Amino acid sequence: MDPFSITAGVASLVTLCAQTISTCRDILSGLQDAPRILSSIQSECSTTREALSLMFIFMNKSDTTALSHLSGDETLAQSFDIALTGCTVTLSALNNELQKILEHHKRDGKPNLVQRAKYVWNEDSLKDALDELRGQRDALNLLATVVQRLV
Repeated sequence: MDPFSITAGVASLVTLCAQTISTCRDILSGLQDAPRILSSIQSECSTTREALSLMFIFMNKSDTTALSHLSGDETLAQSFDIALTGCTVTLSALNNELQKILEHHKRDGKPNLVQRAKYVWNEDSLKDALDELRGQRDALNLLATVVQRLV
């Protein structure tokens, strides 16, 4: 992956984080007894979005050589590609799950006992996705630190 594709990938992840934050906000505003996991997801996505935004700014500063280091180190560029792809897949899956919850809520109103039981099962998958997102973000942070040390 070339450095400009990495920059574009980071920018698209910022947008995906913003969409996920918005979906969480919509669910939380519509359900008074929404599970805490949604607040955790919203918080984690906000943190991830801010970190990615700073990474985007750093990579595009004209006075740094971050992009030239990425151009010159194929292994580092591939590592960014893998981490960005993993983060995109995780965020997309998480956003899709949240969209399903939001659609059910808009269509059916307040969840009944069966829907709540079904949501408990989904909550485990949301927790797993949240853990995956944290891991992906940690990988991106590590790679960004490596690039900063090289500059």
